[in-house]
Amino acid sequence: MVDVLDLPVNRKNSIAVARIVERMQEDLELEVIGGFQGMSRPVFSSDVNRPGLALSGYLEFFANDRIQLLGNTEINYMKTLTPAAMEKSLAGNISFELPAFVIRRNLVPENLFLDMWYRRVVPASVVMNRTSLKRINIPARVL
Repeated sequence: MVDVLDLPVNRKNSIAVARIVERMQEDLELEVIGGFQGMSRPVFSSDVNRPGLALSGYLEFFANDRIQLLGNTEINYMKTLTPAAMEKSLAGNISFELPAFVIRRNLVPENLFLDMWYRRVVPASVVMNRTSLKRINIPARVL
């Protein structure tokens, strides 16, 4: 009989959102704008995800374990939606335990988006400068 206490534990390396913000705040000019209660959420992947397809409702291969990066395309797509359509669009995303959102270039998402994510306690940060996507390889730089 196998003793389960002798089995190896395979754990992924992770880092809390708060630690990423702390370590990269100056480099990326990050400012946390909400979801402060979720700052202890773990990030397991050094990749970020652009959730454009997920916002349109396609969640088949949604990379929900990654920090979600909202850029010009995602923010402006949400602005084209009625509040009812946006709520429906975001409903699938809300079902996932996402680590955080990073909003690029001082873009301003719709209030409904922020309200829905804050209710789910998802931290939202803003990247104030115009860094390239290569510089936003968040956990790999801080693990």
